[in-house]
Amino acid sequence: AQQQQAKEDEQDALQAKNLAHTDSENARHAVRDAKQEEGIAKENIKKRDIAKRQAQRAVESQEKKAQAQQAELEKLRKELEVLQRRVADKESEISRQEENISNAERDVEEARSKALDHDDPSLEDEAKQRAQATQAADEDLKQCIANENEKTAAHRNAQRGVSQAAQAKSQA
Repeated sequence: AQQQQAKEDEQDALQAKNLAHTDSENARHAVRDAKQEEGIAKENIKKRDIAKRQAQRAVESQEKKAQAQQAELEKLRKELEVLQRRVADKESEISRQEENISNAERDVEEARSKALDHDDPSLEDEAKQRAQATQAADEDLKQCIANENEKTAAHRNAQRGVSQAAQAKSQA
C-alpha cells in the first residue's frame, strides 16, 4: 500500500511539474503578448502625436494665410476709399466745368444778341472769344469725363479685388 501511495505521489508530483511547466509557458506567452501590445500602443501614441503636430502646423499655416488675406483686404479697402474720394473730387470738378460751360454759353448768346442788336464788330469778336472759351471748356469737360471713366473702372476693379479677397478669406 505504501508503494502504491508512493507511485501516486510520484504521479501527482509529475503532474504538478507538468502543470507548472505549462503555467510557466503560458506566463511567458502572456509576457510576450503584453510587450507586443505595449509596443503597438507606444507606436500609436507616436502616430497620434505626429498627427497632432501636423494638424497644429496646418492650423497655424491657415491662420497666417487668413492674416495675410485680412491685411490685403484692408489695403484694398484703403485703396478703394482713396479712389472713391478721387471720384467724388472729379464729379465735383465736372459739375464746376458744366456750370462754367453753361455760363459761357449764356454769355455767348448774350454777346451774339448784343452784336446783332448793335452790329458792333467788337461784340462779335467777344462772342467768338466766348465761343472759343466755351469750346475749350467743353474739351476740358470731355477730358474730365474720360478721366472719370478711368477712375470708375479702377474703382470697379478695386471693388472686385476687395470682393475676391473677402471671398478668399471666407474660404480660408
